[in-house]
Amino acid sequence: MILEIFFPLLFYLNNLQNEKELYQNKKTFELYNPQELETTEKHFQIKSLVSDITLLFFIGKDKEAYNKTQELAKYKESESYYNYFLAVWESKQENYLKAQILLSKSLNLNPELDTAWNLLGYLQSLAGNYSDAVESFKKAISLYPYHPVYRYNLARTYWLLQKNELALNEINLCITLRDNFPEAYYLKGLLLENSNPEESINNYNEALERNFTDEDFIHRFLLLSIKYNKKEYILKILQATDNINNQNLNLLRFDLFIQYGELNKAFTEFSKIMLNGFFTIEEFQNHQKILEKAHIFSCNYKKELQLFLQKNKKDLQEFKIKWIENILNQSCKVPLRAKDPLINPAL
Repeated sequence: MILEIFFPLLFYLNNLQNEKELYQNKKTFELYNPQELETTEKHFQIKSLVSDITLLFFIGKDKEAYNKTQELAKYKESESYYNYFLAVWESKQENYLKAQILLSKSLNLNPELDTAWNLLGYLQSLAGNYSDAVESFKKAISLYPYHPVYRYNLARTYWLLQKNELALNEINLCITLRDNFPEAYYLKGLLLENSNPEESINNYNEALERNFTDEDFIHRFLLLSIKYNKKEYILKILQATDNINNQNLNLLRFDLFIQYGELNKAFTEFSKIMLNGFFTIEEFQNHQKILEKAHIFSCNYKKELQLFLQKNKKDLQEFKIKWIENILNQSCKVPLRAKDPLINPAL
């Protein structure tokens, strides 16, 4: 799950632009004295640097952001931001203890820096200090109540603490603030799985509608849809995961395609499993009940299975080769197909 750590960027840049316009108007009419002018110029230099560094981190240019952060060091007034951005850099290098020390410095200098409280909560959550993380996220929210990511982070932490009612309140607020936030719908689905599975499935669908394809989410949504026989959602998930190559998901897809008689698609999933999944015989045997369904290929896809084995033999473990050969050596055990009354009408 994503735990964003940056500023509400568009709001910040818009606010900076408005301040610049006011400054330009005032400067035009020479309403500043020299000392005020110097202070205001410095103020805008700092704010411009802060916005540039934020944007660089936001688009993934971390090294450039770190180098630009050093320019803040010359301004005493920007020391809290300087330590905050250093903390962002260290957290991205997975130096979490160092990042927390830098955040403490930043917050001692400016306890109203909401992004620093949010990042601190994030690091506390990573360390499993969920009670401390709750307090940090609540502090960030008290400073900026309308930031959906802060609400999401607090809701997620309540969920980890098994305080589902509090988590549900926060995630509902989060979705109200940003209705295109797929992780929020996923979290809401998680919270409702036991108490209201129908609504849980609906929220999972909202996440999928917003192009969320996290593998754990897809696997969970698919299992829940199978459990409650939601065929329309099963179809949507299958369509959304055509290009995902994940061992457990491929196994589920293989089982479903066999179940619905779509053997061409089942064979595709079977091929992925043979080449990219179950690398030990023990792991393979743990899923034998489902994998045994591949014996249907001895009737319908024998030639394709022979070609697959010839083409990929050098890339397959010995136990897989023997298993495929065993399928090929079997006689067809599937009964004759029923006749389609539209194609073969009764006389």
